[in-house]
Amino acid sequence: KMKELMTKKMNKIGILIAILGLTIGYAILTIGVPIIESVSLAAGGFIGLYSLFGMEGLKAGFKKPKKGIVTFLVSYVCAVVLSLVMSSVVKNILHASTAANEVTDHLSATFIIETLPMLLGEELLAIVILVIVANLLGGTRKAIVAGILVSSVIFGLLHLPTYQWNLLQCLLIIGVGRIPFTVATLKSDSIWAGYFVHVAYDWIAFIVILLSMK
Repeated sequence: KMKELMTKKMNKIGILIAILGLTIGYAILTIGVPIIESVSLAAGGFIGLYSLFGMEGLKAGFKKPKKGIVTFLVSYVCAVVLSLVMSSVVKNILHASTAANEVTDHLSATFIIETLPMLLGEELLAIVILVIVANLLGGTRKAIVAGILVSSVIFGLLHLPTYQWNLLQCLLIIGVGRIPFTVATLKSDSIWAGYFVHVAYDWIAFIVILLSMK
């Protein structure tokens, strides 16, 4: 089971390899290295999970999701609602501005398809960080919550270049908004669940924007 990774003995050197792999993968994606940029973060995530637990880690992470359809629907709705609520908080309570996602400037059907490996990379990044933090803290419920928070904060901060370095937006909208994806993964005992919710969330938004351009 994937939750067993929270208490399973980690390869200590593997922790460094995982962090290095994710860092290099993110750097390649951010810089925009041709051909490999779309798969770089996913590759770093796979290397990270493997370096921590070997093939057992990959098998545990990518099993068939439990209660897949129910988990997907509930998580997707929660993601949409949470995003709307946090956007309202940032704009109407904190009176802060928000920046548009830079990808909307060159949005196309081809680009949307290319996001598939990128989003898998984002899920792997968040889950690998979650597992490392939770495992180091003992794998308890509190440790898992801490892992969710740390991975969400890091996830949000890594989106700073995409949203014109808008810190509040990246932490409160992007960071908090990814929590339903992580919870979907934990509830279903599979990274596939969080990935499918993430893809649906982003793709529906992209398609709406794409149609509005016509």
